Amino acid sequence: MLTRAIGGVTAALLLGAAGVLVTPDAGSGSALPSGDAAMRSMAVVRPAATSTSGPYGLHPADIADAYGLTGGVVGATVAVVIPYDTPTLESDLAVYRSRLGLPACTTANGCFQKVDQNGGTSYPTTDVDWSTEASLDVDAVSAACPACRILVVEAANNGTIALGTAVNRAATMGAAAVSMSWGGSETSSSGYWQSRFFTHPGVALVAATGDDGYQPASFPASLSTVIAVGGTTLSSTSASGAARQDSGARGAIRVSNGDASAASALTAPQEHLVALARAKAELAKATTRSASAAKSAASAKRAAATAQKRLTTARTALKKAVSRAKHHPSATARHAVKKAKATASARQKAARKAASTAAARKRTATTAAKAVRTLTAAVAAAQAVVDQDRKTAADPIADPPVVANPPATTAPPAPPAPALPTVRSTWMETAWSGAGSGCSTATAKPAWQTDSACAGRTVADLAADADPQTGIAVYDTFGTIAAGYTDDGWMVAGGTSLAAPLVAGMLVRSGHAADYSDASRLYARAGSFWDVTAGANGVCGGSVVCTAAPGYDGPTGVGTPKSLDSF
Repeated sequence: MLTRAIGGVTAALLLGAAGVLVTPDAGSGSALPSGDAAMRSMAVVRPAATSTSGPYGLHPADIADAYGLTGGVVGATVAVVIPYDTPTLESDLAVYRSRLGLPACTTANGCFQKVDQNGGTSYPTTDVDWSTEASLDVDAVSAACPACRILVVEAANNGTIALGTAVNRAATMGAAAVSMSWGGSETSSSGYWQSRFFTHPGVALVAATGDDGYQPASFPASLSTVIAVGGTTLSSTSASGAARQDSGARGAIRVSNGDASAASALTAPQEHLVALARAKAELAKATTRSASAAKSAASAKRAAATAQKRLTTARTALKKAVSRAKHHPSATARHAVKKAKATASARQKAARKAASTAAARKRTATTAAKAVRTLTAAVAAAQAVVDQDRKTAADPIADPPVVANPPATTAPPAPPAPALPTVRSTWMETAWSGAGSGCSTATAKPAWQTDSACAGRTVADLAADADPQTGIAVYDTFGTIAAGYTDDGWMVAGGTSLAAPLVAGMLVRSGHAADYSDASRLYARAGSFWDVTAGANGVCGGSVVCTAAPGYDGPTGVGTPKSLDSF
C-alpha cells in the first residue's frame, strides 16, 4: 500500500484491484483568500482492467436500463463545474464515448465546450487529482444523457469564491443544469454564498452530499436552492452486469481525515437476495429459451412428417410410372419414370434432412428443459436461504423446547420485518453506507420538506448509484496514469460525485430542468421514484436521517428515478 498526500489530505492508495478516494483539497499547493473555504471532491475510484466485452464497471446502457432512460430532449446543456484544468478531458471523453457506443461529443461538432471561470480559454493550472473528478463527471453526464451538450467550466481553484464564480458563468452560458461534485462544511457565510453564487431561477443546481456517511450536512448541497443528491448501491442481477461488477474486484477504500476504511459491501443477506434475483432472472431467460426450443422442435417434427409424407407420395408415383412403362413401353413412359425417380430421390434427401433437423431440435429442447429444471432447483435453494435469513432476522433466538400444558402467557409483540433491498427487473438498490446525509445548521427547513428528522434542512433530496463497488466505467489518462492509479486510464468510479452528474444528466434529458430551481418538485412527485427502503449510512437511533425507510429518508431522499417521467 502506498500513501501519498493530496493537497493536505493523506490518501491511501491500493494498487492493482483496489481503490482510492480522490479527496483533493487546495491542489497544487495554492492558498485561498481569507474568508474563502476549500471544497473537496466526492469521488471514490478504483483501477479496473478491460475485457473483451469492454471496461469493467457499469456502462451507459446499464445506467439507461437501471433508471428507465429512453428518449428525452436533444441538445440541451449540462454544465460541469470543476476546479483546475484537465488538458486531456476532451480526448479522454472521446475514447470513453467511442468505446462504450455513444456518439462523438467534441468541440468541432458543437457538443463539447471547455472554458475558464470567466468564460474564456485562459485555463487554470492543472491538478492530477481533480482531473480524475472531471473525467468522472463528464463520463457520468454522457451515460445519463448521451444527446446532451457538455459545458465544462474550470474554476481557478477549489475555493468557494472561484467555484461559485464558475457556477454563475455556467448559468449565464445557457446551462439547463449545473453538476457540482464537491462540497465542504457549512459556515455562517452559507446564506451569503447562496445569494451570491447558488441562486439561479430556471437552472437546476445539483450537488453531491458527500461520501462520509451520516455527518453534518455538506455545503452547497444543504442550500435550499440546490438539489442534494445522495447515493445507493446499485447491484445488477443480470449475468452480464454482474460480471462487470464482480470482476472489478472488491476492496475499494474511502479516506476520511487521513484514515483508510473499507468501502461499503453488501451484507450476507443482501448478497443472498442478489443471488436469488439473479437465479430468477436466469430461470426466466431459460424458461423463454425452453419454450422457444420446444416450439421449434414441434415445428421441425411437423416439417419432418410432411417431408416423409411427400416422400411416400413420390415413391407411390414412381411405382405407378414403372408399372406403366412395363406394360406400355414408350419414350414418354421412360421419361416419366426418370422424372419420378428424380423426384423421389430429392424428396428422400429432404426427408432425411428434415428428420435430422427435427432430431437436433429435439435434443436442444431436451437440454433447454433440463436447464429449466436445474435453475428451478437453484431458485428454490436460493429462496430457502433468503427465507432462512428472514427468519433469523425476525427471530434470532432459537425456539425454546416444547413444554406440555405451558402456563398462559401474553405473547410478545412480533419484531418488525427486516428491511429488504428495492428490487426491480434486473436491478436492486440499497442505501450506500458512504452516502452523505445529515441536518443543516445553516439552512432553515424549506416548506416543501416535511420530515421531522431535522429542525433545519435535511439532506439528501434524491439519490442514484454511488457505491464504488457498483460504479461506472470511467476513462482518464491525465489523472489516473500521472498519479499511478492505473496503466491504461480505465477505472471504476463512484461516490456521490457519480450520483450528482447522473441526476443532472437525467434532469436535463427529461426536459424539466427549468422546473428545478429548488427540490420542491421532487417532493411533490415522490411517488414517481423508486423508494429505497434498506441500508443505512451511520448510527442515528433508527432515525430516517441515516436509515433508509419507506418514504423519505436522508441517504436516498425520495428515492431513485424510475424513468425520465419521474421528473
